[in-house]
Amino acid sequence: MSDGKVQLFVAYFVGITIFMLAKTDQVAAWMGKSGLPTAFAIHLLLNPAYLLIIFGLMFYGTSGKVRNFLAGVAMVVAFDIVSLPRLSPSGFANDLTTLTNIDAIAAQTFVNMGINYQAFLIAYYGVLPIALMLLAVNLLGFRGFWNRITGMAKV
Repeated sequence: MSDGKVQLFVAYFVGITIFMLAKTDQVAAWMGKSGLPTAFAIHLLLNPAYLLIIFGLMFYGTSGKVRNFLAGVAMVVAFDIVSLPRLSPSGFANDLTTLTNIDAIAAQTFVNMGINYQAFLIAYYGVLPIALMLLAVNLLGFRGFWNRITGMAKV
C-alpha cells in the first residue's frame, strides 16, 4: 500500500477514534432509529477492520474493483454475523445497546415484516453467512469453487 493510502487510513482511524469517544451515545441512538440499510452503512464505516478488508480486496484483488468491493462487503457481513455478540435464541431484548447491534436491527426489521424470530435466527446465523461467503469467493474469481468443495469437479 502506498504511503498516501497508509496516511489516509491512519488519519481516518484517529478521526473515528476521537469521533466515537465523543459521540458514542448519539451514534448508538441514530443507529437504533435509522433502519437496517442506514444502520448497516454506519456500522460498516465505523469499523476500521472491515474497511481494511473491503479496500484491501479492491486495491489488490484481480476480479475488478466492483466485484472485489462486492466480495469484500459480502465477506465483512458474513464475518460480522458469525462473530460475537449474537442475539439470544431465547428472546429479543429491547435495551439501547441491543438496539444498536446490527443483528438486533436486522432481527427487528424482519420480525416487523412478520418473520418468526426463530426462523430469522436460523436464516441469519446459519444460511446467510454461508451464502455470503460462497458469493464472495465466486466474485473473487474462484471458479468452480462450489464443485471442488462438494466433490463434483471433473478430475
